[in-house]
Amino acid sequence: MQIAPSPTPASCALVAQWKLDPTFAAIVARLRERFLEETGLELEIISGFRSSDQQAQLILAGSGAPQDLSNHTLCPAHAVDVWFGTIPTAALKWTLGRLALEFGLRWGGCDPSREGCINQDSGMPQDWNHLDDGPRSEKG
Repeated sequence: MQIAPSPTPASCALVAQWKLDPTFAAIVARLRERFLEETGLELEIISGFRSSDQQAQLILAGSGAPQDLSNHTLCPAHAVDVWFGTIPTAALKWTLGRLALEFGLRWGGCDPSREGCINQDSGMPQDWNHLDDGPRSEKG
């Protein structure tokens, strides 16, 4: 059994700004600290909670999961999209993925066995900058 991390000022800020689940936010805050330690780069959150309208716009634009599958549309949200603040090299993406898995998060937001989820050339999730804490179906 994994013990939920304690809230910190950083995780509380994520809850407030991005409308994240507090336990998920605490894990993301710890991951961001480790990413900074390992790479020297801030891991920026660029998306957390999304309204139904925002998710629908993403779907129309050709990205984003259906609303009934997206952890971004849960309130509070159980998903974030991140950015490095620099060119996303393969090494940075793999570091993000390794840390996500170490912290018990799902990298790329999908089951790797699902067709189209993993880029066949790189072996990396197509949606590499998405992190969540598991399928929406597990949230009840």
